[in-house]
Amino acid sequence: NNTFSGTNAFTAGTTMLIANNNTVAGNNTFSTGTGGITIDNDNAFPDNNTFTAATGIQLNNGGNSFSTNPGTLTTMIKNGATTNDWQGGNTFGDFTLVNNGTGRIRTANSLGGDAFNGDVTLDKNSTGAIEPAFNSVSTFAGDISTALSNTVLTFGLGTGTVEINGSTSQNLLTDGTLIPVLRRVRMNGTGTLELSDPISIPISLE
Repeated sequence: NNTFSGTNAFTAGTTMLIANNNTVAGNNTFSTGTGGITIDNDNAFPDNNTFTAATGIQLNNGGNSFSTNPGTLTTMIKNGATTNDWQGGNTFGDFTLVNNGTGRIRTANSLGGDAFNGDVTLDKNSTGAIEPAFNSVSTFAGDISTALSNTVLTFGLGTGTVEINGSTSQNLLTDGTLIPVLRRVRMNGTGTLELSDPISIPISLE
């Protein structure tokens, strides 16, 4: 178990493994030269974080939390051809996910859904897919933006459900052309989901 605070720059020439039960507070950057970043379970990154990986970012197990303090942001930037299936069970505040690579990123693959308690931005820039809320029920309490993605993103490609559970108005933000598909949606908050464009919900709306 390790505890960090302040401003930290963690770098690795090849790969980086963040083992379990660490608390990394403050303003942090994590980067690799040629390999990927792997994050095991039960780590806390409560403040501002930027993860930049040459070949992929892998969340092996659940129990991790990111940017849980108000006004903070976690950004994860994936490059390369590695397939990254995140297992689920993680908690995010404001969160930006960027896929510049050719390999996919899939969230909530097997261990349960994730909790997105802040605003979420999903930015697919290359041919590598972003497959959010793949299985289980993932909760979203803030805005969801796919406005910078270069193709249509589909939520819940497996058996996953997007649960909207905020207490204020939440916005689904798009570029007006590449409108995301939300295969299953559950409304379970006291707020609303505001749409700038019509969306497709092909399986279920609760």
